[in-house]
Amino acid sequence: MKIEYKEIEKNKSFELIRIKDEHKKEFFKEHRHNFYELIFITKGYGKHSIDFEEYDLKKDLVYLIKPYQVHKWLLEEFNDEYDGYIFLFSRDFFQNDKIINDLFDTNIDPAIDICNNTKDKLTILIKMIQEEYESNDDYLLVSHLFSSFLKYIIKSKKRIEKNSNIDKRVEILRLLIEEN
Repeated sequence: MKIEYKEIEKNKSFELIRIKDEHKKEFFKEHRHNFYELIFITKGYGKHSIDFEEYDLKKDLVYLIKPYQVHKWLLEEFNDEYDGYIFLFSRDFFQNDKIINDLFDTNIDPAIDICNNTKDKLTILIKMIQEEYESNDDYLLVSHLFSSFLKYIIKSKKRIEKNSNIDKRVEILRLLIEEN
């Protein structure tokens, strides 16, 4: 098994891909990269493997992929019934590391369910991010809009965690194992 290694495009610390418009065969292959990836599925169903564990790709779910995690899309072929957004970014895209730490470094499950209320806000933010990203007008504005996008995901994640019985000791142990 060959695992491809990818890097974010030179001189960029953020990239936005609309799955339906810009899907490529490379999406389906097993690979890893040196940047963070967030996948937000807005339509359709499929499977995705992250560190060799399978997850359902389905509507209103966000998937978090940390740098160097091996992942691949488990789709035989791409169909028009499938859509969403892929955000590729590095730590230096943000003014502050706290948002990355809150979302990626303390996360047990790479899949986060998004409620309807939050989905509506994320959809509005995506349109704003996409407009600013495509116009290349203001890098800082894109960073702030995307930070807001991530904060809504963190809020949704915390709401879910509050309603579940996650033992904090297990979470701390998992983080320590991962670090060492």
